[in-house]
Amino acid sequence: MTAMLSVFLLVAAGAAPPMEKTLSFRCQGLEDYSIVVQYDVDAGGGMIRANGDGFSLGIGLGPMLEPLIPAERPAGLRWMKVERIGRATVRYGYVVRTKMLVATIEGAPIGLMTNLVARPKEQQRFLAIVRTLVTAPCTHAAR
Repeated sequence: MTAMLSVFLLVAAGAAPPMEKTLSFRCQGLEDYSIVVQYDVDAGGGMIRANGDGFSLGIGLGPMLEPLIPAERPAGLRWMKVERIGRATVRYGYVVRTKMLVATIEGAPIGLMTNLVARPKEQQRFLAIVRTLVTAPCTHAAR
C-alpha cells in the first residue's frame, strides 16, 4: 500500500510520462473545484483543487488501479470506515505512517476504481468531496 501511495503521489505531483493525456473533469456538485488527471490507458492520477483557496487532494482513477484501502482492512490504518452509497462502496481511513487521509471508491460514475488522498487537516471537506464523487455525474474532456 505504501509503494502504491508513493507512486500515486508522484503522478499527482506532475511526474507523468509524456505518453499520457491530460483530462479535465466536471462533476455535478463540485463546480468550485478543478479536477485534472494525467491518464494513460487504464489508470491515471492528478489533483482536485479548490478554485477559491489552496485546498487540494490527490486523485487516482481507472479500472486497473489498485485500491488504497482494499476490502480487508490493511495494516497501518488508525481507523477505517466503510459506506455503501447507491451501488458504490466507499472505504476511507487514516494512514499513520504517511499521516494522510485515504479513500477508495468502487463503482462511482467518475471511474470504476477511484482513490483519493488528502492531509487530515480538513477531514470533513475531504469526506464531503468523497461522498459527492460517489454519485455525481461527471464529464471529461482532453486538455
